[in-house]
Amino acid sequence: MRTKSPDRRVFRRIASETRPFWPHCSGLLILQLASIAVALLTPIPLKLVIDHLFGGRPLPAWLGVLIPAGVTPGTVLAIAAPALLVVIVVLSYLQGSGSWLLQTYTAERIMHRFRLKLLGHAQHLPI
Repeated sequence: MRTKSPDRRVFRRIASETRPFWPHCSGLLILQLASIAVALLTPIPLKLVIDHLFGGRPLPAWLGVLIPAGVTPGTVLAIAAPALLVVIVVLSYLQGSGSWLLQTYTAERIMHRFRLKLLGHAQHLPI
């Protein structure tokens, strides 16, 4: 019969103690994956400017819906590219702040739970 290694027992104990916080950890994973998506949006304003002004391609359909008729394409790009860049920066900030907040909250709650168990155990020890 093979005995479990002490490391495996410790990891199993930690996993059982942190089980109530797995939804928080899943949320952190989703927020970290969202940072990849936000980072991939960064070159879109530059792509619009280069494709439209230098490549001679028409504006994308989704941008054409937002623009009133009669506005010159140069004016559209002068407004749309910086506006898109601001939206991307705001999304990046919100993702980073949300990730930091959830990570801090989860870590503090886990430590609080560990400390409560340790204090409860220490109080039941004989003097």
